[in-house]
Amino acid sequence: MDRRDLKNRLLLKGEQQKKTGKNKGLYEYRYKDQYGELRSVYSWRLTASDPQLKGKQKCEPLRDMERKIEEDLHDEIDTYTSKKVTLNERFDLYMSNKKALEETTKNNYVYMYNHCVKDEIGKLKLCDINSTRMKKFYMDLVSKRGYQPATVDNIHTFLNPVFDDAVDDNIIRNNPCTKARKEVKNLHGWSNKNKIKGLTCSEQRNFVDFMLSQKCFARWVNVITVLLGSGMRISELRGLCWEDVSFEKNQIYINKQLVYRQWEEPDGTKRCYDKIKDVKTTAAERVLEMEPKVREALLAEKERQKNLPHRDNLIDGYSNWVFLNRYGLILSAKSVNDAIDNIIKKYNSAEKAKSEKESRDPVYLPHQTNHMLRHSYCTRMIEKCCEPNSGITVKVVQYLMGHEDIKTTLDIYTDVSEEFAKKTMSNLAGEIYLG
Repeated sequence: MDRRDLKNRLLLKGEQQKKTGKNKGLYEYRYKDQYGELRSVYSWRLTASDPQLKGKQKCEPLRDMERKIEEDLHDEIDTYTSKKVTLNERFDLYMSNKKALEETTKNNYVYMYNHCVKDEIGKLKLCDINSTRMKKFYMDLVSKRGYQPATVDNIHTFLNPVFDDAVDDNIIRNNPCTKARKEVKNLHGWSNKNKIKGLTCSEQRNFVDFMLSQKCFARWVNVITVLLGSGMRISELRGLCWEDVSFEKNQIYINKQLVYRQWEEPDGTKRCYDKIKDVKTTAAERVLEMEPKVREALLAEKERQKNLPHRDNLIDGYSNWVFLNRYGLILSAKSVNDAIDNIIKKYNSAEKAKSEKESRDPVYLPHQTNHMLRHSYCTRMIEKCCEPNSGITVKVVQYLMGHEDIKTTLDIYTDVSEEFAKKTMSNLAGEIYLG
């Protein structure tokens, strides 16, 4: 016997409509998933031509849902799970399986997820997160919450594999992050904002010369000289002990890092303190030859420490730290960033006054951090690669930076300046055979 709905339309196999009760008019489609379990989906509309009922939740037409279910069943996609599992649940599963993930990286992922994702799209079911929704989420992080594009990239770094795992488990068909991130990166101005830029040659010269000319920055000269002249990460610099420095061999041994952040105690409590960690990757353990100025700075720092108050700075069995503040305590990353920021602010203020006096446009220094100085070092080294007989190759730069992947060295940490490009092309004039 034919089964029909309240509009006298013929219902197909698995379809039915409630004829009485508070849900009168609600359509249901029953089917068996790939595991043989009986499942149901519901809608107040049978086809796309049916209007949305007033007072009822907006819903997709039942037959549109049926077509998607049939496609997913054919491709063994677990549609039911995608409608039940939230992104928060999949993130927790992903993190629980990342046993080999470095503790600092894991803590960073969890911190960023809890602050940026958990109470936003994290509450959504996987089936409700498409490329359009992801694109809006990425854009809102910048336009509404004020995050830098580089931060969005960091969030994408851990969200993308979460969705990849869901695709691999046949819970969703496509990873919504992939297309969304690509579209966002193509937006006007995004790539420029996202690029972490170090100093150009002339900017670095102006920055260093100004710092050296100002007595108020004298206590920061040694730290900044070593950062700019070695390319060390700030955690590696903070983790240096005098035993890691050999003036006889003119070498610095990078074999650990000192990280200040919030750590979880065995009893579950959390507090912030310094902790010794292994270097970021196997490649990060390296030996650096000291630049002459770096050697001078380290010798000067050793001499400076003779006048500092003696403190017991024992951390995880290590002491005798290379860099201490004026109170004899271990140098903090924030204080270094504050010093760099103050140098640049004072330089730009002096440059503004000077340019007004000389009736010209000011040439300001861009915002910098300790990590950006690492970028500057890498860029200087890459520029050296282009100079004849320099002996510097990209593989050498990769080693100096402590990168496992040479793509990181080339794609992320370098930004060859326009002035260097012009100089290089000028040197090449007439050197390229063109007939």
